[in-house]
Amino acid sequence: MREKRLVIYGMIPFLLAYALLLLNGKLIMASPHPHAKMDLVLPPTPQPLPPTGDCTLDNIFYGAVPPGGEQGDVLVFVHGLSGLAEDWWAENTTAGLNDMYILAYNAGYRTAFVNLNVAAATPPECHVKRRPANDMMGNGKVLSQQLDAITQHYGVSQVDIIAHSKGGVDAQAATVWWGAWPKVRNVFTLGTPHQGSLLADLLWSPEGFWVSILLGQRDQATFSMRTGSMQLFRSLTDPATVDDNIHYYSGAGNHWNTPGTIYEITGEWLQNHPEGGDNDGAVTVASTSLAGAETLFLEPWNHAEVYLGRNAFPYILQVLEGPPPSFHAYLPLLYREGGAAASKPEGTAPDGERASGLALHRAGPMSGVLTSSYVLRGGRLVGSIWETLPIEDQVRTARFTLITTAEEVTATLIDPQGNELPMRWVGRGDQQGLFASASWLTRRMDRPAPGEWSVQMDGPSGAGYLLIVTLDSPLRVGLRGLPRQPVAPGQAVRLQAWAHDPLSITRIEHVRVRWEAPPWLTSQGCAMDGDMTCNVATANTMSFEEATAVGEEILSRAFVEEGVYGISVRVRGHTGAGWSFERSFVYSFAVAPARRDRDVWKAQALWPGR
Repeated sequence: MREKRLVIYGMIPFLLAYALLLLNGKLIMASPHPHAKMDLVLPPTPQPLPPTGDCTLDNIFYGAVPPGGEQGDVLVFVHGLSGLAEDWWAENTTAGLNDMYILAYNAGYRTAFVNLNVAAATPPECHVKRRPANDMMGNGKVLSQQLDAITQHYGVSQVDIIAHSKGGVDAQAATVWWGAWPKVRNVFTLGTPHQGSLLADLLWSPEGFWVSILLGQRDQATFSMRTGSMQLFRSLTDPATVDDNIHYYSGAGNHWNTPGTIYEITGEWLQNHPEGGDNDGAVTVASTSLAGAETLFLEPWNHAEVYLGRNAFPYILQVLEGPPPSFHAYLPLLYREGGAAASKPEGTAPDGERASGLALHRAGPMSGVLTSSYVLRGGRLVGSIWETLPIEDQVRTARFTLITTAEEVTATLIDPQGNELPMRWVGRGDQQGLFASASWLTRRMDRPAPGEWSVQMDGPSGAGYLLIVTLDSPLRVGLRGLPRQPVAPGQAVRLQAWAHDPLSITRIEHVRVRWEAPPWLTSQGCAMDGDMTCNVATANTMSFEEATAVGEEILSRAFVEEGVYGISVRVRGHTGAGWSFERSFVYSFAVAPARRDRDVWKAQALWPGR
């Protein structure tokens, strides 16, 4: 059969990816260079070896060996949360065709692609699904065994790993905890939440309970990506030395305003979150930092674009093939609005009596201070549902966003004067990532009238919803005492709310804290099935302990059992003009003794179901 080829013009091979644009699913010339020409071969789809009956091995897909590449280096591609091996060569509903495999093949590399979501419940034919997904310890074990098979198959001693999103954490778990370090030379992580995911915290909050359950998002993978889980993982993994000879690289995206995608909703929330900032719609740039890793890139791509071949592979190739020659990258490097400078809350609150001399806004990771610019509501529809919340007089803009599990849900805003304002249906998510398959509605209000606002929702009975109201206001409301490192068992966590308005005296009236109740093996009333997904039939109630405080009283609680805990806080008060205000806080942290040992079994025991 005659070989399929596309004629591509470019400067030099490692710049090839820059020269490619995607148009209607086809690769076309972006900016021809008159002095260079090369053929881009479209390789056959990667295939597994004949079945062995071992689902770990039968979920390795080997790419075609390029002509002359029989002795070429081997690249192993690791998918992200709710991902599959095919994500590296198939069509992405958000970003188009992923040409990573095409470019790796044409650069002369041998390749292997893995599915990591192998579990005891995997059927005999070894076909895995996107969900439920495993945590990093389970996936790390699977990947380590697959690396054994891949190195043996290709007859090499080491490979290079390219990993998207959570796959980067899975790769480090394999090298540090499951003995894969001798087999790995480089690890390239693309949009990886090394410091945890604020969206995972949101999914595991009381407000996100029903949305996450009904979307199938409450599994071992999202539990392990909570900031508290990663707090624990980092404290155990970063001191390790077994992987010191591995070179880690981290690439990040900072664009989220992609119309019609969930990224424009989650990205705006992350951008305005005091612990968030610039992000790719799913992972903050700050969370992609990894101790000892070099920055691979920071580019205006969303979470689906950050691991496309035409975007990421030129940077990877520069590392693999040594220092790049001098050149000007004049091909499509387009910076777009909706990224680094979009929708940021203003400045830092001034010092004062309530501020105690601390930076109240965008507090650093070790400050123990968290501010909030949002209000959360969540639940399940039973007929027509109303949610009410106060908006204070200083609010400049309010963004109402409703995430639901049913496309048929409609919503109407009702202002303090009784005017009805329909919310606009924006779109529906794809099958990958957090909030996969969710639908969302939104409405932005400039200079909203102060007072009680309501959201009326109608839709199929039983549908889940999560309402996020993001406020742009000079009023700062915060929480002190949040642990930034794992807490020793028995140590008390002491929380205190505060509010600061530069124009008037504010007062805290009421604080409600919901602590995730132990045992965390059945977090939030959801019994974990054998494959570590939530059994909806057991999830009729949420298992939380609740405490309240008046004003700025300190709430204290000691955590005895080891594990990862969540906190959800609702703070209400009044401005100097007498208007009510409210803010929500969602956070997670780990409870674990200081461990100096590197015992994989002890480390595993700190995650649910292990």
